[in-house]
Amino acid sequence: MREMITLESLCRALADEQIAAEELRGRALDTEARLTLLNCFIREGDAVSQFGEADQARKGTSLWGVPVSFKDNICVRGLPLTAGTRGMSGFIADQDAAIVSQLKALGAVVAGKNNMHELSFGVTSINPHWGAVGNPVAPGYCA
Repeated sequence: MREMITLESLCRALADEQIAAEELRGRALDTEARLTLLNCFIREGDAVSQFGEADQARKGTSLWGVPVSFKDNICVRGLPLTAGTRGMSGFIADQDAAIVSQLKALGAVVAGKNNMHELSFGVTSINPHWGAVGNPVAPGYCA
């Protein structure tokens, strides 16, 4: 069983420079690549280019360097917003949702957009376009 890392311990490790933000970004991308069969992310393009980098100007903020991702019905400026439906393909958010702005202000790094039940019209996370979403923490459970 994998060891679970808490947000608190991750923030402490970044602040104490026990891990570099760029190394954490690399680990997160490696993990995503290993878990592609779970369909966790909706990607229209390259994962590396969509995964942000830690803003050095925000170093020292409480979430600096911590990767976060958002369900695909949350606007993230510059990233596609599909709400899990092909009907919205090509739509790029021109601004951040309030929660995205708040987390970025605290230094969080946007890792991408998460797959979801089409238009949030269900709770099973089964998506006919991007596949059923698996739960990386609890296999066999909905994401």
